[in-house]
Amino acid sequence: MKPDKALIEKFNNGDCTPEEVKVVMNWQLENEEDNEEIAEWESASWKGTYPEEYSEEMLSYIQANAFGEKTRVRRLPWRSLAVAASVLLITGLFLWQYLLPESGKRAAGIALQQEEHQRDTPWMVYSAVTQPAYFKLPDGSVARLFPGTDIRFDSSAYNVNSRAIYLKGTAEFDVAAVAGKPFSVASGGFTTIALGTRFMVAEGKNKQLLVRLYSGKVVVKKTDNQLYAMNDVYLSPGDEWRYYRDTHKHLLSHAAGSSTIPREPVSSPTIQENEDNIVFGNAPLNEVFDFLQRRYHVTIQYQQKDFKDVYFSGKIFPGDSLKMVLGNIARINELTLTADEGVFIIR
Repeated sequence: MKPDKALIEKFNNGDCTPEEVKVVMNWQLENEEDNEEIAEWESASWKGTYPEEYSEEMLSYIQANAFGEKTRVRRLPWRSLAVAASVLLITGLFLWQYLLPESGKRAAGIALQQEEHQRDTPWMVYSAVTQPAYFKLPDGSVARLFPGTDIRFDSSAYNVNSRAIYLKGTAEFDVAAVAGKPFSVASGGFTTIALGTRFMVAEGKNKQLLVRLYSGKVVVKKTDNQLYAMNDVYLSPGDEWRYYRDTHKHLLSHAAGSSTIPREPVSSPTIQENEDNIVFGNAPLNEVFDFLQRRYHVTIQYQQKDFKDVYFSGKIFPGDSLKMVLGNIARINELTLTADEGVFIIR
């Protein structure tokens, strides 16, 4: 059926409905050999633009009739697209988390991994890569790892009859007191054994091994199979034991006084030491650092001239760690705190 002129004009103006477009296109295809009809068609005025959906539908119709195969243009609703995207996102996260190798799960500076140290024996490994890291062990003890340090333990045996840690690097241990379960740290052919105490073990790169005791008691035992013999070494608070691998010599530096940490005499009126806290009342910062060095038996490096007119007011409680105290002082005064081989550096 030939479309009337009004419909043809309507088609050229882009005002046809999809049904009317089909009528016009059918007629054109049926009469493409009719020169008279084509001449009439071509003499019509072409103007206007067609909506996108009309163009798509016309193209589909032409392809279906010209090539015997219909091409569908399918539009997914927005809700379906959102659901599909969610499924892809969840699937991707699952594959990333569970199929990637363990080496890809390392946070910057800190690592925690589980490995098969021996057959059917799970070993937990804690590492501090580029910055110090604190880890709480299953028995409640706390390990502070210096950069480049690894500790490992058998998670199936730890805190059953004993608490054995294997150390490579430098770490401080604040040991929870657990009766009948000695805490031990093996490093460099020696084992340091304690019950409830706080101490540091450092396996230095310069062929030295250092054990420093802050509180409680520890004993250092030789555990390697070398021929030379060595008696057990017992440390009291403030003691520092060093072993030199190249000469097999060791040195114990004794702290003065009894087996408990003595109260430091305070000559400054701005520092008051009480039974349950230490109060700094606008104390010069160099006096604060000197007091903390004596109190915690550590080395704090700083330039006195840089802190000539800098003061500190605050309190320290028995449970406060030196790192936390120095960190607070550094933040308040916009200073930089770093630690290297057990030495604190403040700039």
